[in-house]
Amino acid sequence: MPLRVRWLPGRLPGTAPDAPRRNTLVILGYLLGGILFAGILYALV
Repeated sequence: MPLRVRWLPGRLPGTAPDAPRRNTLVILGYLLGGILFAGILYALV
């Protein structure tokens, strides 16, 4: 049971052992996506 209870919250953000690295990757992904989205909108306008 402890393993199952430990693995289930491991999928939530901020609970996995590698949470800081994963969170930074997510933040960088959002930033890159926002920059690309803004660039596409700017090119269309």
